Amino acid sequence: MSWCMLPVVRAASSLKNCMAIWVARSRLLAAYSSTLAAERSLVSAGILVASEFLLSAMIYCGFIEAVLTAERRGLIVHGCPWDGYPGLAWSMECAAQWSCGVPWERAFVLGARGRAPCYCEGMAATIRIGISGWLYRPWRGKFYPAGLPQRRELEYASRVLPVIEINGSFYSLQRPESYARWYAETPPHFVFSVKAPRYITHIRRLHEVEEPVANFFASGLFNLAEKLGPILWQFPPSFNYDRERMESFLELLPHDTQAASVRARKHSAWMEGRTCLSIDSNRELRHAIEIRHDSFLDPSFIELLRDHNVALVIAETARRWPMTHDITADFVYMRLHGDKELYRSGYSDKALEHWARRIRAWSAGSEPKDAQKVLKKKPPTAKERDVYCFFDNTDVKLRAPVDAQTLMRKLDLAPGSHVLVDAVSGVSGQRDFFGEKHTRLIRGSLR
Repeated sequence: MSWCMLPVVRAASSLKNCMAIWVARSRLLAAYSSTLAAERSLVSAGILVASEFLLSAMIYCGFIEAVLTAERRGLIVHGCPWDGYPGLAWSMECAAQWSCGVPWERAFVLGARGRAPCYCEGMAATIRIGISGWLYRPWRGKFYPAGLPQRRELEYASRVLPVIEINGSFYSLQRPESYARWYAETPPHFVFSVKAPRYITHIRRLHEVEEPVANFFASGLFNLAEKLGPILWQFPPSFNYDRERMESFLELLPHDTQAASVRARKHSAWMEGRTCLSIDSNRELRHAIEIRHDSFLDPSFIELLRDHNVALVIAETARRWPMTHDITADFVYMRLHGDKELYRSGYSDKALEHWARRIRAWSAGSEPKDAQKVLKKKPPTAKERDVYCFFDNTDVKLRAPVDAQTLMRKLDLAPGSHVLVDAVSGVSGQRDFFGEKHTRLIRGSLR
């Protein structure tokens, strides 16, 4: 390798000289005849500093493969926001250690000392903004770079957003190997929400569902380990509130993975050979319920959810189904399906600013002034809350990922990479760190 480029990369560790990254790219491409060789040199030279700031620059330059390779090897840990540039303080500390002759692997540790990883965490509690699902054909060549294989789409999306809702599990039971693969394809600190089977909520309609619930938990969820987030239970518009039936169902739900594992062992005989029943550690398990019938706007339902620490989903559905802002758990679960047209309309800047203000209030343990509630009584706790917000306006080409990234910026959160999409022209591009828009397609080793 031509080591003359190392001073250039060292200089790139400061914001003032970040354009040196582009110089480094050109020198690398000139020194090596293939992208693979360039990737190896990037990893071996330790150029991939542990911060979203420089990772974004590397992704911009087309070296996402090198980023993913280094991440798999444990060289990258996402850093904390600082002065509006995520991970910049960390990267500069790493660079300072390196300039003193400390090897990069050691510099990562020294730079990270005293800094807890906080990928997309707020100051008070964790706020995660994401999307519902990731396999959408219209996103290809727009949100996803042109030429990116379908099998790499989760790998890409999970480095742009900190949480994604798995919705394939709603239509059919997934297999343990699928969950294990999704775990392997996503970075540290990433979280999945899992949508529970419609067989339980829409077909059986909560009648005699002990075994189907066991089948769901036995189907492989435990392979997500620490990346397993809340379980979403969505009910159809024709499902009326029945207190006795709902209470029996809530009592079935396990609230930690150990209890879920016990429940999973009661699975159907036909599932033998396709289950995962063991857990790596006992962790909290959260549940959220999405309603679509006005009969649920009953104070007794709100109290019931609070008794079981189950979140009532705050769902915006273009006024088709009820939306209430009652907080019923120690976390908040939101689904934004579109404010004007269900599943299709994008959110205006004003609308996203409005949701950002609400999220800040919920995260801080309070409530927004415009909260529309069934039960006027305050939530049982005023502690800081985790917030999960998913955009499900996925029927139009690019609205969900664009709106998710815009909302993240309004909340001063840091995407894994600053990928933006021009919703008007449909051109996938990047915004550099001086605020200018580039409309070139992301190129590189995504094959």
